[in-house]
Amino acid sequence: MYIITKTLGFEASHRLCYDDKSDKDNFIIFGKCANLPSHGHSYKVKLFLKSDKLEDGMVTNFSDIREIFNERIYNYLDHQFLNDYIKGLTTAERIAEWIYNDLEEHIPQLMSVEVWETETSSALYTREKCKKTN
Repeated sequence: MYIITKTLGFEASHRLCYDDKSDKDNFIIFGKCANLPSHGHSYKVKLFLKSDKLEDGMVTNFSDIREIFNERIYNYLDHQFLNDYIKGLTTAERIAEWIYNDLEEHIPQLMSVEVWETETSSALYTREKCKKTN
């Protein structure tokens, strides 16, 4: 099996909050990430693609991945308030899942999406099942 990665990114803001909770309660739950109006990140997105075989010597062309990402994600989310686009909490986990769901039909080899919110914090989303442990 072959696995390739492509790292891209976008700039956006978000606020961690539950719509049915008060600002005070949200602050207790999420700390400063719940502060009004919002805060921003330079999000880094790493796409993982896999294939059992190569077409023309590659899993897919890296420039094709960038073009699809720019059309589907970057042009849509860059410099936006993510709470307006992603339902529920706009955590790195939810953003990774949202990007995966949007890209999976356009990039058939997509295996997982990792979203970096900061230099040291990321979340990875994949559809592969977790093995049960005893």
